[in-house]
Amino acid sequence: MIQNNPRKIFSITDSACTFMADAVRLGKPFFVQISHHAPRKPIETRQATLTEWSNTALHPPGQRHKDPEYAAMLADMDVGLGILFDKIKSLGIDSNTYIAVETPAGGVQKIPLASLSAADAEYAQKKIGRISQINGLKSYDKRTDKNRWALPGVLGILTLFSIVLTFLVRQKGFSVWGIAVAALGLQIALFTLFSFGPRIQAESLTDPLFIESAFRPFKPKIATSWDDKYFYVSSLGLPSHNMMVGITKWQQQVPIPQCYVGSNAWPIPLNPELSNQPLAIEQHFMKGAVAIAVNGIPIFNARNNTGLDSYLAGELDSFGGHCGRADDYHYHIAPLHLEGQSGGVLPIGFALDGYALYGRRETVDGRRGTGDG
Repeated sequence: MIQNNPRKIFSITDSACTFMADAVRLGKPFFVQISHHAPRKPIETRQATLTEWSNTALHPPGQRHKDPEYAAMLADMDVGLGILFDKIKSLGIDSNTYIAVETPAGGVQKIPLASLSAADAEYAQKKIGRISQINGLKSYDKRTDKNRWALPGVLGILTLFSIVLTFLVRQKGFSVWGIAVAALGLQIALFTLFSFGPRIQAESLTDPLFIESAFRPFKPKIATSWDDKYFYVSSLGLPSHNMMVGITKWQQQVPIPQCYVGSNAWPIPLNPELSNQPLAIEQHFMKGAVAIAVNGIPIFNARNNTGLDSYLAGELDSFGGHCGRADDYHYHIAPLHLEGQSGGVLPIGFALDGYALYGRRETVDGRRGTGDG
């Protein structure tokens, strides 16, 4: 299908460029995620691009794709990316802007280490090691005491039943009907065991000692505890840094201590589960906390309760926080200033669904450098 704005490539790109220009004008850093609809069906492309890619003398068919319409749509998306990169350069931020490209549907590109330069290969190996270290600290498997003997118990019952049955048949001349009744009794016993008794299940839990290590640098201003299901964080909701300095939009609230203690402590699930129906934070969770920072301060949605970006609206102080109508201080952006106390490896917070939140920096060759968040 011929379109001047195929799959909205150029309108999406224009919106991203406008957002970046506004952020640069305000002197603020930014994060932009661009999720193109291309290259996906229905195929849309500009006429000029299709004409070019239909010319087999200019673009001979390849081994994987021989569809000129698909190639033209992909070429249009490349043009959109080129516009984006040119905008970054024209804004003068190309030297401190990081761009990550992900393939459609979150696919993973595999690149052999042998194809990388020596420096890049060394960096990749160190990053792989760091990820392995984080994953090794983060979780462990736990089997509850009440069900660890279920399987050995079943095997024991079956063994005992076989011995008794053999004795009855050989020594007592047990009838076929008697054997059938005994087998039925065994089936009823096993059904009862697995229906109403403890089940065997392996639970993947977050190690509470790992969570504790992330919060430890901020004690005694916060307190922690845990049980079999939750890790609890208690605080008075006031950070060590200055508050409400740097806000450009008028706000009449004043931060006061909050009672995040006892039954009102922040609970972090130790057994987080992925939702079958995940919700986008841009349209949901506009009120209340979505995470707790490791200094005991709650983290809210990046948008306020009216849907506006709190950061771009000038509502946040120099640490990314402000007070709500209950005079409760909270962050609306990731508290990246906590990275200095987390050592660059530990999380800077935990979402209230149980998953860890990491900052944007990591250690590379002993130097502080920007990496994946």
